[in-house]
Amino acid sequence: MVSYHGVHVTVPAAWPVVDGMHTLFCGLPFPPTPTAFIGPNENDLPSCPAIPRAPVGRAGVWLQPGIPPQNARPVTVAPGTVVLEQRHYRHDHVEQVWYHRVLIEIGIGSDPRIASSTVSSTGYTPGEPNTHAAGACARSAQSGRMPAPRRLGRRLVLEQGDVTLKPPTHSDRPLMRAAQAWQESGPKSPFARYHLLLTRYSAKFPARENSDGSETPENRNVLAWVIYARSRTAIAGCGGWSLDAFDARTGHGIDSTFWYPGP
Repeated sequence: MVSYHGVHVTVPAAWPVVDGMHTLFCGLPFPPTPTAFIGPNENDLPSCPAIPRAPVGRAGVWLQPGIPPQNARPVTVAPGTVVLEQRHYRHDHVEQVWYHRVLIEIGIGSDPRIASSTVSSTGYTPGEPNTHAAGACARSAQSGRMPAPRRLGRRLVLEQGDVTLKPPTHSDRPLMRAAQAWQESGPKSPFARYHLLLTRYSAKFPARENSDGSETPENRNVLAWVIYARSRTAIAGCGGWSLDAFDARTGHGIDSTFWYPGP
């Protein structure tokens, strides 16, 4: 039995139970190995190409917070258990049901009887603890709190070599306040650890093309405030890396990027 926020379903005993941060994107959420996922996936959703309709789905279940859409219909799945259901979702290989403000996604694999038994096993026990899930991601309860600004003490090479940060000189004095850079860098992820750095910023891109075909980077050795973030957990799927840079003399933004994997 797998439980989340009091809602529980029964799945085959061989299925691993994994934190919801590790579901897949761009198509079906379930991996080839049937898996039960617990909790939401709060990673940034990537831009996905058009996904062709898959001939066969993958078995799995995912319990996460959710409010049903207006077109969801009530369905009795067991004596005394009425869920709200939406069918024909994600190429017809995933069924969605809502129960006590929990969304249950059920992957319909090669044996649809497993998906059917999972739905019919839906129940609710108030106060029941969540099932322990592997791969839980560390998170901060104060992700919006500004870290202490500091001068970079050593050279850093980021974004697979595209960005280089060097320590500022002793005479470098920013005109832009560190708090302004922090505020303008936007929302912060609870899964990342942030550093607010005064640096000398250089990047390969953007670059101007010269008449001889060579390129000259637009940002070289710029005194900058850099907000650099790395995942709090060394587990794939637990957030990524990000960098926001501002010209410390003009206040203009010069870089904002998110990447995964990274240094």
